Amino acid sequence: MAHYRLGRFAQAAELARANVAALPGALGRERFGMAPLSGVYARTILAWALAELGAFAEATVAAEEGVRIAEEANHAHSICFAGQAAGVVHLRRGDFARAIAVLERALALCERADVPLLFALIASPLAMALGQAGRADEAVALLERGIARAVAIGDPFGHWLRTGGLAEALLLAGKPAEALPLARLAVQTTRYIKTRSGEASALWLLGEVARQQAELDREESEGSLRAALAIAEELGMRPLAGHAHLSLARLYRRTGAAAAAEHLGAAAALYRALDMPAWLAEAERLRAA
Repeated sequence: MAHYRLGRFAQAAELARANVAALPGALGRERFGMAPLSGVYARTILAWALAELGAFAEATVAAEEGVRIAEEANHAHSICFAGQAAGVVHLRRGDFARAIAVLERALALCERADVPLLFALIASPLAMALGQAGRADEAVALLERGIARAVAIGDPFGHWLRTGGLAEALLLAGKPAEALPLARLAVQTTRYIKTRSGEASALWLLGEVARQQAELDREESEGSLRAALAIAEELGMRPLAGHAHLSLARLYRRTGAAAAAEHLGAAAALYRALDMPAWLAEAERLRAA
């Protein structure tokens, strides 16, 4: 988890694979003092790390194995945790309908089984999937619930929900002006807590929010997107690198810069290599236009 939080996804995945191998059969159903089952925990970290790297096939296997172990043990906390991981993998790949289905089930169980520590963790990717699926008002409402619950129990994840999470939902709801100060605060927050991967995501979000303002601030948008791309490439976050290229292509199309075609081609190449069909279709649609 420490490697994952620092954006060292390859190292996190390597350790998680070692833990999976060390916990066969009944050992994976032991908790060893943790809230989730040990086999579920290891596979969740593995799925998270691989999803950020764009290794979706292996990430999907890890997440689905975690769900199976949790359901066989009928352990509510582990089912919610593993379901969140499976939903995140689908979200990162761009399969929003599948992400919504998985995450809605996990959130419903989280509420029924009274697992408050996981509510915000599940609500965040579910809100993003809802927003991408054209249900932005539902996404905003869900995030507001998540923020209230996080504040009530002192969950630090609430800081992302009330800044970057809410900014992205507002952007998808067609409210970029409201999203802008929250996106700026998200960048400041991720830099304060020194999470490089979080900073990359926040910078991409700020660049996209700035790009969609009625009066374009090219300097803020371009600077944020290029910084996001640099960190994403440094950390191996290939899906995010694709999104940064796509956003830069859209920015340069708006300003008439010739670099738009280069970035659009780079985005399409990444989406094709990573098997992200929904995002590839969007890149091809822009290319055709």
